[in-house]
Amino acid sequence: MKQEGYLGFVTSIGWLDTDYGFRLQEFFLQNFRIVAVLESQVEKWFEDARVTTAVTILQRETDVGRRMDNKVRFIQLLKPLSAIYTTLRGRIDEKGEDARQEDLDAVRDLIEETSASEKTDYWRVKVVSQRELWERGCRLPETVDDEADEDEDGAKDEKPEPSKSLYKGGKWGQYIRAPDVWFELLEAAKDTLVPLHELAEVRFGFKTGADKFFCVRDVTEAVLKRETDEAAFYDKWTIRRADTKRVRIVHDGERVPHLVEAKYLEPEFHTLMEAHRIVIRAADVGRLVVNAPVARAALRGTHLARYIRYAEEQGWNTGATVVSRAKVQPWYDLGLRPKGERAQMFWPKSQQYRHIAPWNEETLPGNDNLYDLWAKQGVPPRLLWAMLNSTVVVLSKHQFGRAAGVEGNLKTEVVDVNMMLVPDIRQASSEVGARAVAAAEAMSKRLSGRYLYDEFTLADRQQLDDGVLEMLGYADPARRLQVRTRLYEAVKRMQIATREREIIARQDRARAAAGLRRRSSAVEIAEDIWAMHSESLQLMQFPADFVPRVQVGETFDLPAGEVEVGTAMMETGRQLRAGTVRVGGPAAAVLEVGGIARGRFLQAMAECGHYGPVLLPDEAACEGAYQQFRQYRSELERRFAELAAQRSNDKKRQDAIAEALLRKALTWRRPD
Repeated sequence: MKQEGYLGFVTSIGWLDTDYGFRLQEFFLQNFRIVAVLESQVEKWFEDARVTTAVTILQRETDVGRRMDNKVRFIQLLKPLSAIYTTLRGRIDEKGEDARQEDLDAVRDLIEETSASEKTDYWRVKVVSQRELWERGCRLPETVDDEADEDEDGAKDEKPEPSKSLYKGGKWGQYIRAPDVWFELLEAAKDTLVPLHELAEVRFGFKTGADKFFCVRDVTEAVLKRETDEAAFYDKWTIRRADTKRVRIVHDGERVPHLVEAKYLEPEFHTLMEAHRIVIRAADVGRLVVNAPVARAALRGTHLARYIRYAEEQGWNTGATVVSRAKVQPWYDLGLRPKGERAQMFWPKSQQYRHIAPWNEETLPGNDNLYDLWAKQGVPPRLLWAMLNSTVVVLSKHQFGRAAGVEGNLKTEVVDVNMMLVPDIRQASSEVGARAVAAAEAMSKRLSGRYLYDEFTLADRQQLDDGVLEMLGYADPARRLQVRTRLYEAVKRMQIATREREIIARQDRARAAAGLRRRSSAVEIAEDIWAMHSESLQLMQFPADFVPRVQVGETFDLPAGEVEVGTAMMETGRQLRAGTVRVGGPAAAVLEVGGIARGRFLQAMAECGHYGPVLLPDEAACEGAYQQFRQYRSELERRFAELAAQRSNDKKRQDAIAEALLRKALTWRRPD
């Protein structure tokens, strides 16, 4: 590509935040002036795409200084492109390609003229220097996974080779998608936010390569309760009931029962679903892990030896991870860390609505669904645990994690956790630190909410977040309350959006399972949108919410139908005289109402589903109510256009969805 030549492309947003994208980031930073990266929050650019797409615009630049001085514009579109064209240039000429190109040129010019962060009705722009992107990406440690993920059949996912470059990677998606309060925190706490790798060591949990062998369920007590006859019990299990204290009955991953000595079993933390508080104990977990760091000869004659032979007959020892482990130790020996060296706390790899970073109260081993965490030297472990359970960290993990699937699940790889910005608790005063730990300990005594935002009214959650904000430099309590309120609002919006995506995905699966592969109608889509958003729309009822309660007026018998309002000085064949209305079409009778404002008031009444005897206020009250109604209706139209654009790329279909939503909103009635 020639110097100063442009390159534009449309891709998945994944390269902004994932391992494979880090090398692409490096290539762009070293060869191009990154003009802009755009993502739309209100429309899909490809109707059938299952992933969110981003547009990237580059310009070839060989001079290092000019590249580093370049301002990168990260743009989140808040309106459909068609609406932006209209804002900049007026109505679009749908017939002419030249006109459409001029529209695009206008948007391009506006992008290149934007040199500072801004937020308008149609977009939010965050401007970051290319030098800052480079320097941030070079500060991180090498965090490429030392193992590839493996499934139960031994297949491995491909991982990138460790980079020998200075540039390790950056989480650029945050500049597009993060809520405004995140950037406020970055600006206000720039010296007190650090990557987590500076405070904690993050490692994988144990990886078995054969969970069906290693991760078993203890069914001993259930069997003892069900099988009470001593002789029959011995005939079936070859042990006495009293022997079950040292030999346990377990189910493997295929629910086949086996006997295993209790000394080779211990509770394991397998999945975040087992954690109901921000502390994890053996009583909370449902699985045991086989922990047998002994030679094969030492197992001769044991029940475990028979279980191992059974597993080998099933081929459970042939997966890639198991074979690799067998090169240095027996395949059945996971090499679990001794109790005194185990993680102080855990970070979940996948998460959704709850936020729990559990304290490892009883030194349990953690499965590779979780990451083991230790506080680094000089970092108070309990304060690290408290901080990781704060809402500030919730907001941060959403900027550094990555979406998994279409239902809004969040996945954080080791690289993401290491890069995640968190409060530097080393700078916290002893008083603030003690307050945060006390709040976390209070939280650990109760169940965590199903949705994190359910906890925002609880004193312990508020006290923890207040302490963490003070660590970030917010010394004024009133200011901390303001920021905390905005933080809670942002996180709640994120979780509600996640819930909405989950509902849509479930509905799509249900339709597919039922064989209903037909295209949903505009009305059906509108019903789905209404079910998810109606509570957040701040709906109003006309005229009750637009006219003062104490109002004298006359009763008018309003026929059913659309109302045409007269505005002309005199009646003609095409126009009605001011002060009159016609209801139900050109053939209907013309009715006197006494003024234009009264006519518009009745027009709004009809649009909202009213007919029959209605109270008609005086002209001034009608004018005030109508103007408020116009503003309210306009806001509904804007919001419904955005929601419709999220569900279809077809303009006519969007209009039909938005129209159906508007009808529902205007005819809505407050429950008695």
